Amino acid sequence: MRAFWIILSLLAVGGVVFSLSTLMSGPPAPLPPPPAERPSTPPPLESTPAPTSAPTPAPAPAAGPEAAKASEPAAVVESPTVTVPEQPAAAGDPAPMPTTPAASATPTQTSPAAPTAASSPVESSPTDTAAAAASTGESVGKIGAYDVMAGKVERKDDGTTVLDDRYTVKGEGTLEKPYEVTWELLTSVDQDFDPHSGKKKIPQRIAFLHEKYVKLGGYIAFPMNMQQPRELLLMLNQWDGCCIGVPPTPYDAIEASLNKTVVGDDRFATVGGVVGKMGIKPYVVGDWLVGLYTMEFGDFKPSFGDDGGT
Repeated sequence: MRAFWIILSLLAVGGVVFSLSTLMSGPPAPLPPPPAERPSTPPPLESTPAPTSAPTPAPAPAAGPEAAKASEPAAVVESPTVTVPEQPAAAGDPAPMPTTPAASATPTQTSPAAPTAASSPVESSPTDTAAAAASTGESVGKIGAYDVMAGKVERKDDGTTVLDDRYTVKGEGTLEKPYEVTWELLTSVDQDFDPHSGKKKIPQRIAFLHEKYVKLGGYIAFPMNMQQPRELLLMLNQWDGCCIGVPPTPYDAIEASLNKTVVGDDRFATVGGVVGKMGIKPYVVGDWLVGLYTMEFGDFKPSFGDDGGT
């Protein structure tokens, strides 16, 4: 009987020990699978499972070290999510990335060439530059209150000057070698300068003569009722100051003041030549041009023939 009770007590103790060992070893066994499944699911879900996976390991306090290890991969998963957009963009779009720098490099290569081509006109001759300025109506200076419109002034090897490819002028514009001008050149100004019509720019071919010594012949008219005149009107057309001939216009007449008075038979001359310092001085009254050409320090040479005193 005593042996029976001993056997029962041993069986009870063994059951208790077995149950205790089962309780101690049983709970940890099911915990390892969840962390193994958790890291496999985050990659496809990227950043979305990260917030949901964080609260699930929290209720398992016994597996603290393992939960910490499981949370570390979650952090690693979040860091790749930041770099993942960069890797697909670089790997998925290789063609656009090279073409963009290539396109940006192309302008930088052509931009230095552009200034080189643009600089070539600067090296062109002054004649071409003047012609370009004339075509645009550019202003190259002023005479009084009026702008001077650019034209073409070309100096030839023979010493002559060609204005606007049409008018040839001999001389150097000095007292010893005055410019020999023509009425055709002087009257051509009416095409460009007429304040009443809104044309208020003096062409450069006319401004070229300003304050230069010129030589010109034509018809002569002295002031009326003056016995010893020191002024005269040099004209393209004959006019007696009253009734005979064609009255002058501002474009075909020059008001000349002389170095000395005209005496003797010279007072009766109707044709002659004058050498003096030319002036371009528009005299405008209410937008009407009254006078344009003047001459100072004139030296008058009368002529009674047909040479015009030249």
